[in-house]
Amino acid sequence: MTGKLKIVAALLLLAGIVLIMTAMLSRPAAPPAQSATPVKPEEVGFPTVVAKATLPFGEPVQGDMLTIERIPQKQEGTFSDVNDVIGRIPVLTVPQGQKLTQTAFETSPLATQVRPGHRAVAVRIDEQLAGVGRLKPGDIVDVFSVFRRDDRDVGSTQSRQILARLRVITVGPKVVGLTESKEGDANGNANSNAQTANLRNVTLEVPVDDVNLLLLAQQQGNLMLALRNPEDSAVAARDTFPEPVALLKKKEPKDKKTPPEPLSADDKAYAGLGMESVVGGPTPRPAGTPASAAPNPGPRSDGSKSAKKEAREEIPKTEMIRRGKTTSEAAQ
Repeated sequence: MTGKLKIVAALLLLAGIVLIMTAMLSRPAAPPAQSATPVKPEEVGFPTVVAKATLPFGEPVQGDMLTIERIPQKQEGTFSDVNDVIGRIPVLTVPQGQKLTQTAFETSPLATQVRPGHRAVAVRIDEQLAGVGRLKPGDIVDVFSVFRRDDRDVGSTQSRQILARLRVITVGPKVVGLTESKEGDANGNANSNAQTANLRNVTLEVPVDDVNLLLLAQQQGNLMLALRNPEDSAVAARDTFPEPVALLKKKEPKDKKTPPEPLSADDKAYAGLGMESVVGGPTPRPAGTPASAAPNPGPRSDGSKSAKKEAREEIPKTEMIRRGKTTSEAAQ
């Protein structure tokens, strides 16, 4: 009995050894140790576009003005690709070394609606005269102005068309091409008084060489906008009327034989206009008529001392010779 137990124990021990050896032989070999690859410093962090040189305001950005730098933490509004910046126009001067963000190129919604060669000019008008409650951004209007006599710049009350076929960009808070905004009071109710006040402010898209004309008309007269059909393209033949006189004259060319170049639109805007270009100057006398032949308005009839004095001066006098002396008497 004892011998059988010893044999069984030996067999179990042998089986255990076999199992251990099998497990050791079936274990996968450990992979060879890999050498650590160093990470380059320029690959650490987030790529960010930086101004390699000063970016002037109002000039398109060129590729050689930009570079890429990596920062530890990504910042909101920055650019990671120079192609997203090339060709864009900054709205402010960006100094060298500054990270570029969206704010450097953001413009107001109104500025994006103005076509090249034009300017957005805000005018304040009487909504009862212009019917601005019916105006919407994108409408086409003519601008009229009424000039009231003030005996200085305006000799007589008059009304005339100032400009034709101008595009309305804004009416109050509403901008052409954008979703209309709604205004209300603290309870969310529409405030009609605020809306009426806002509707009096209208922004027009005006050719740059006509801005001075509109500003003078607004300053000296009462503006009225006349809504017109956008398909109506009829306008006055402005080249058949006298050209408005510029206040500043262009320098004469050194070569007297070279004819002076015509003023560009921006030149006309810089040269400016006088009030006579808007309402017309005094009525000219016929050629060859002396100043003394101008019609006399006659004495005033307000009963004042100056009026009586003027009346006495206006009575014609006759020279008479009496005993060698010359005297003047009022004609009967």
